[in-house]
Order: sequence, then structure tokens, then C-alpha cells
Amino acid sequence: MLMRHAHTTDKLAQQSDRERTLTALGYSQIEKVALALQATSFSPDGIYGSPAVRTQQTAQQLIHLLWPDQKVILWEEIYSASLDTLMEKLQQLPNVQHHVMMVGHNPVISFLAASLSRQEVPHFTPAALVILNFAGDWKDIGPNTCTLHFQLTP
Repeated sequence: MLMRHAHTTDKLAQQSDRERTLTALGYSQIEKVALALQATSFSPDGIYGSPAVRTQQTAQQLIHLLWPDQKVILWEEIYSASLDTLMEKLQQLPNVQHHVMMVGHNPVISFLAASLSRQEVPHFTPAALVILNFAGDWKDIGPNTCTLHFQLTP
């Protein structure tokens, strides 16, 4: 599953981009996502997020609502990576993880979804997500190797 972080505050004068936090709208979006995900069979073996506060808040709220035994694994690359770098990170995942979630940032999270999927994937708005199906070893994931199973734009 690939997800963009939920709606955030504007950057304040003395604040770094990484420190931006979710708004009330962002938390409302996550609740809608959680309700929709309850209707699917998706349960992640691993949840990966960038070190930015807004992605951590997004992932932590979903964990609180749906998967209380999970923890977020921080990948610096999700914050500032290129499409190729994120693809390489996916290819390095252990095969014991069958279902993973990545919470990231636009435009790269949208580009990654569009690259992986054989179907058209819309540009991600805040809290948008897709669940992609992939059959094989992680080392073999790449462009056009996944099928779109579920998408949501709250």
C-alpha cells in the first residue's frame, strides 16, 4: 500500500518542512481511510514512513485505529528520494513481508504508484492511497509489475 500523508499545516516562518504537522482535516481524512481499510483484508507486515512529522502522524494514527501492534520504520529516503531510490528500497525488502505500507510525499509517492501499476493511478491528494497487488519476490518489483487492487481519495 502506498499512501500520501494527510492534510498539513502551512510551513511557519521558523519551522522546517519536516516539522509540519497534521491539521484537524488531516486527522479526519485518516479516520475516513481507516473506515475504508477495515472493509479490505489489508494488514501490513511492515509500515515504512519518512522522518517528517506529518508522515509519522499519519502512520501512527492509522496504527492506533487499525493495527495497534505495528510500528513505523523510518526511511530517510522516503522524504527526499527519487523514484529510482524508492524502487530500490522496495527491492531490498525481506520476502517474509508480504504486505507493506509506505507513507510518503508527493510527487514521488504518486510517481511510484504510477510506475508500479499496470493501470492508471491518479495523482495523490492528501491522504490518498492505493493498494497494489504484486506476486513475486521483492527483488523483482519494478515498473508495471503490480495491479491496482484498491484506491481511495478521501
